[in-house]
Amino acid sequence: MAALASHRYRYPAASSRTGNTFGMQASLPAEDATDRPYLVGRLLQPRATADWLLTVAAIVRQRFFTPAAMRENLILLADPVVTVSRQWVRCEGFSSCCGVYARLDLGEAAIEATRRSFGTTNVDFGEAMRTALTQLRDGEEVDLQVGAEGVGLSSPSGTVVERRVELPLRWLRGFGEVQAVMAGLEPVGELAGREVLLWLRSLPRMRASGWLQPNGRSMRLSPTASSGGIRIGGAERLALLEPVARHATSMALFGMRGAAEAPFGVVLQRPGLHLTVVLSSAPWRGFSGEGALLRDLLRPVVPEVLAATQAALSWHQVGERPRDPEAARALARIALAGSAGFSLLDGNYFRRELPLPRAALADLQPRLVAAQELVAANAVRWQDKIAEVVSSGALYRVQRDADGEWTCTCPWFAKGRGEQGPCKHALAAEMTASEAHRG
Repeated sequence: MAALASHRYRYPAASSRTGNTFGMQASLPAEDATDRPYLVGRLLQPRATADWLLTVAAIVRQRFFTPAAMRENLILLADPVVTVSRQWVRCEGFSSCCGVYARLDLGEAAIEATRRSFGTTNVDFGEAMRTALTQLRDGEEVDLQVGAEGVGLSSPSGTVVERRVELPLRWLRGFGEVQAVMAGLEPVGELAGREVLLWLRSLPRMRASGWLQPNGRSMRLSPTASSGGIRIGGAERLALLEPVARHATSMALFGMRGAAEAPFGVVLQRPGLHLTVVLSSAPWRGFSGEGALLRDLLRPVVPEVLAATQAALSWHQVGERPRDPEAARALARIALAGSAGFSLLDGNYFRRELPLPRAALADLQPRLVAAQELVAANAVRWQDKIAEVVSSGALYRVQRDADGEWTCTCPWFAKGRGEQGPCKHALAAEMTASEAHRG
C-alpha cells in the first residue's frame, strides 16, 4: 500500500451555486489562513482557458500505467495545485500513475486582474465542476477568484461539489523530482498552426515509442534510432491534447538529444496561455522515482547559499539555473520541499508553496536513508578507487566510469544503468569517498 502524507484537507464550506455564480471550494493550508483572495480577475479567453484547464484535470485523473500490485487498490488524485504569482496563475498536477506532469499557465493576456497577491492552494475538481467548465463560452462574463479558502468562478452556469483526499508521498516527491528533470531538457523543435494538430493525430494510439525525425515542416516518430535523435517513450499519452490543440498557435518540443531513454515535454502556446505536458521516459516510470535530486542532497548546504537561493526564487522574480554545486544543492532542498517549479519556455525556476505539511527527507528519499544506514553500519570499504559495499549479505563494487559517473555491480544498477539516479551503494560510496576517491 502506498505511503500517505498525514494531512486532512479542510474545506471552509460546501461548494454552491447562487444564481449565475458557482463557488469552488479548496482546502485550507493552515488554521490561520486569511480570507483575503490571492487573485480577483476576469477571464479574457474563457473557452480556451476552460478546455486547457479541463485537460490538466483529465491528466490528473488519468492512470497511464497500472502495476499488478495496485489493481485492487487504485489511488485517484484529482486535485490540481493552483499558484498565484506576480505574472502568472499556474494550475499543475500529475497523472495518478505519476508518469505525466501537466501545468496550465495563465498570463496577463488571459486574466484581467483587479487584485493580485501571492499564494498557493489545492483545488477540488469534482464532476459537476468539470461539467460546468464545458459550458463556458467566449463573450461571457467569467470572473475568477483564487484564495487560501478556495477558488471561485462566476459564470452563467455550473455547480461544484468538493472532495477530500489523502495525498501519497510519491506525489510530493514527484513535484520535487520533475523540476530537476525539466531543467535537463532542451528545445528540440517547434510546430506552428495546423501542424500542431496534424502531428498529434499522427502519433500511434498504442505503444508509441520511438525517435523524432524531421519531416518537412513537421516531425515524425520513427521506430529507428538515429544519431542525435530525440527519444519519446509512450507518446500515446499525448492523445489527451488532440481535442484541445485547436486553441494553440504553436507548440514547442523539449527532449534530450541522443539519449536512449529520456523524458519528453511539449508546451502548447497561445497569447497569455501555456499548457505544459511532460512525459516520463516510459509509461511505467513515475517521476517520483527518478532520483534526480539524490546527489545534491548528499552534502550539507551553506546557510548563506540557501538563503540567497531562496531570496532569488521569490514571488516577485524567477530563479536561474544554478551555476555552481552549492547553489544546486540548495535548490534541491527547496524543490524537495515543494517550493520550486520550472518553466520550460523561460528556462527558469518559479516559486510556489505546496499546501501540504513538510515531510521529512527520510520519508521522501528511501534510497538516501538506505545509504546512510550502510554508512552507519560501516558497510563500505575502499580498495584504491573501488568501494566494496556489503549489503543484505552480498558484496557489491562501486567505482567511477570514464564519464565520471558511479557504476555498481548490484542488480538494481544492472537493470536501470543509473537512469533513475544512483543506487544506495553508490550513494554510500559518495558519502564515504575522499577527494582522491571522488576523482
